[in-house]
Amino acid sequence: MRLSWFFRRPKRDEHLADHRQGRSVRQIVFRPVLEALEDRLAPAVVNWIGSGSGNWDNAANWSSGNVPGPTDDVVINTTSAATITIQSGDDLSLKSLMMGTQVALSVTGGSLVVAANSPLSGSLSMTGGSLTAAGPGVTLQVTGTTSVSEAACSPRVGQP
Repeated sequence: MRLSWFFRRPKRDEHLADHRQGRSVRQIVFRPVLEALEDRLAPAVVNWIGSGSGNWDNAANWSSGNVPGPTDDVVINTTSAATITIQSGDDLSLKSLMMGTQVALSVTGGSLVVAANSPLSGSLSMTGGSLTAAGPGVTLQVTGTTSVSEAACSPRVGQP
C-alpha cells in the first residue's frame, strides 16, 4: 500500500487573516491511496494429518487438502511410528521438508526434490527412485537410520 501526503492551500481569506497575525498557514491533509500489487503465491506450511502410515500422493493426508508442491514447507511429525511412502510415479518438488523422529520416509520409486535445507530426524529407506537437494548450499540431513539400495541420492547445484 502506498500512502501519500497532500497539502491543502489555504483559502484567500484564511491566508490574509493569518498573515495579519504574523502566522503562515499550511494545512496537511492525509489521504491514503491504495495501490494494486501483483499476484503472488505465498509459501505455505503443509502438515501431514494422516492417521498414521500412508502414501505421500494421497491429498487427504495433508492439511492443505492437496499434495504439497514447490512453494510448500512440509512438516511430518507424528506422535506414533508412521511410514510415509513415495512410490513409482510420484514426481515431487518441495521448498523444504522437516520430519520428526517417529517418522520413516520410504522411497520405493518416483522422485523427491527439495530446494531448501531439510532436517529429517526420522529414518530414510530408499529401494528405488531419487532424492535430490537442489540449489546452492542446500542440505538434506538425515539423523535417523538410513539405507539406500537401487536408488539415487544427489546434490544439484543451481536452481531446482
